Amino acid sequence: MTQPIHEEPANTEPVTLVEGRTLKPGHENDFYAWVQRAIAASERFPGNQGVTILTLGKEQSQARYVIHRFADKAAERAWMQSEDRAKLVQEAAAFSTPYTQTSSGLAAWFTLPDLLDTTPPKWKLFLAIIPSAYLASLIIILILNALLHGWPLLVTNGIVTVFLAFLLTYVGLPLSTRLLHSWLYPHWHSQF
Repeated sequence: MTQPIHEEPANTEPVTLVEGRTLKPGHENDFYAWVQRAIAASERFPGNQGVTILTLGKEQSQARYVIHRFADKAAERAWMQSEDRAKLVQEAAAFSTPYTQTSSGLAAWFTLPDLLDTTPPKWKLFLAIIPSAYLASLIIILILNALLHGWPLLVTNGIVTVFLAFLLTYVGLPLSTRLLHSWLYPHWHSQF
């Protein structure tokens, strides 16, 4: 008699991949040309939700970060194991040294690359999310109440939830972290 195979449940949370690079002096233009190729390559992968480029620290800092967002762990794994990425990593070795970090869930919005101990306390995350959630839900309810008046509660609640998740992910959380950055990361600000 054979035993059933127990597979791990699929991770359906969005995954953020932070690829840090320390540039060799004088190779900034090489990095930016490379980053354009990296963005174009990653956009062809299913589950890719966008790329952000960051330069942290002082103006002379050689640290650069390429932040990839994926729909889930499977999409991130497909990118990490792809020939396109392997070729890009090999190209980048000529002008930089790598650093990679991954995270999932809301912590990805609030953890600074290369500074793993800087995730704000949960009470700060809670307070940072409230204004975005409040405004997004208010806007959605005002608009959809006029359009969906009289619809069944479960249907309208489902529609509100989809719009709320979209607004928080693409507008609310990025805006909150940008506006509250010095409050969320007071130690980081004092270092730079």
